[in-house]
Amino acid sequence: MRKSDDRLHMIRSAALIVIGLSVAGCGMSRESYEVGQAQMRSSPAFRQGAMETCINDADRAPAEERKRFAARHRIPTRDVSRTACRRLVNAIAQNRLTYEKYREVFSSGDGSKVLQAAEAAY
Repeated sequence: MRKSDDRLHMIRSAALIVIGLSVAGCGMSRESYEVGQAQMRSSPAFRQGAMETCINDADRAPAEERKRFAARHRIPTRDVSRTACRRLVNAIAQNRLTYEKYREVFSSGDGSKVLQAAEAAY
């Protein structure tokens, strides 16, 4: 029972960091970002939860944005969400998407910035 509670907590935490990423830059403090970043480095379950949440968010990106991402990265459109989220989650975990860059990407006020964040982290 305890193990499943811990897993659920990790998945919720992962969801919060990715949701924080998909909300305009005002939603997450540096401390929250760094805690999530550390959890992505240390917990495969947390990282997987972040990927799943990210993919759900990226799937809602406008079709034109998805097509542009696919063309720039020479991948099929069907692979856009998974590719973008893998890059984004890896970039957060490896500190290639710093808190400052996160703020810069998400400061425009548009909540559907997952693909742009993946671009910034690449």
